[in-house]
Amino acid sequence: MSQKSKFKIGDRVKVQGNVGFIKYIGKTKLSEKAEMYGIEFEKPVGENDGSIDSTRYFEGKRKSCVFVKRKKVKLLVNLDTPISDLSGSESFEIISSNISLTQESTDTSNENGNESTPDESEEETISKESEKEKNKVDEDEDENEYKDQEEEMKFLKQIEELWLDKDESVILEELEQANQEIDLLAIERSSSMNKIALFEKTIGAYSFIRIKENEEEEQQNQEIEKLEKEIETVLSFIHNKSQEEIENQKILSQIKVDIENLGNNELSEKVEQKKEQVIELTRKFDELKEKNQKTEEQTTSICTNIDSTRYSHQNEIDDYKKNIDSMDDEILKDEERKKKLWTRYNK
Repeated sequence: MSQKSKFKIGDRVKVQGNVGFIKYIGKTKLSEKAEMYGIEFEKPVGENDGSIDSTRYFEGKRKSCVFVKRKKVKLLVNLDTPISDLSGSESFEIISSNISLTQESTDTSNENGNESTPDESEEETISKESEKEKNKVDEDEDENEYKDQEEEMKFLKQIEELWLDKDESVILEELEQANQEIDLLAIERSSSMNKIALFEKTIGAYSFIRIKENEEEEQQNQEIEKLEKEIETVLSFIHNKSQEEIENQKILSQIKVDIENLGNNELSEKVEQKKEQVIELTRKFDELKEKNQKTEEQTTSICTNIDSTRYSHQNEIDDYKKNIDSMDDEILKDEERKKKLWTRYNK
């Protein structure tokens, strides 16, 4: 009988290398949607005796039975079974299958003996390797599914053992209490999530304040640097004016010396010229002195502005630091509350 035909109870099958017989086909507690196959192995390599969670699906030997899905089952033809014991359609199908396999084997042998080429041999080798890899993957999947079923069975048995000796009212009361605890945990989790959201918002505000503070500090540094350059320019101007004033003082002193040395009438015109020069130089000196005074006033005003700006920014920085310290305290408190809530939730 081909493997594509529908299985029936009593068929000899193979599951993950173990041979057995189908004893049950239908739904179980393991899967209420998919159809499961109950197999009894010839050897004690199973997981149960044909029952799941005190529900018996068929009679089987202890640790010799298993429930699997359709894709895990491979049909085997029992060669010891007489053809006469099978139905007409089954015997015809087995005979036809054997004849077909014999003919295919003979044809393949003839073709390999007469027309085999290196390319065909290589393709056949690749095909066999691919089939081996596929079989290995299937076996790994089967093994994983067996492990999952075994763990689920153990869990169900543990629950059954815990509740086996308890009264139904006690079980219902425990279930009601468990539901209440779950609802309470859900409320606490919702509160914790709200606290976490608030914490994230606080962190965002804290980061925004930090960025704002850095921007303002950078702007303040730029303003201070600009004012320092202006002061440097003013000081350079004052220095140049002082040098010019010194030169004028030297000229005046020289003129006075020249006037004292002039003692005759021939030099009277030069004396007058020198006097005019003295008057002009005196006027220039007064102008320079006035400019110097204005420059000093400007310097004083600039220094006052710098001190005022520094004091104002320092006050703002102090306020920001106070706000940040306050927010840090709130964040620490929220962290402690969150840890307590999570500790209670995990318990």
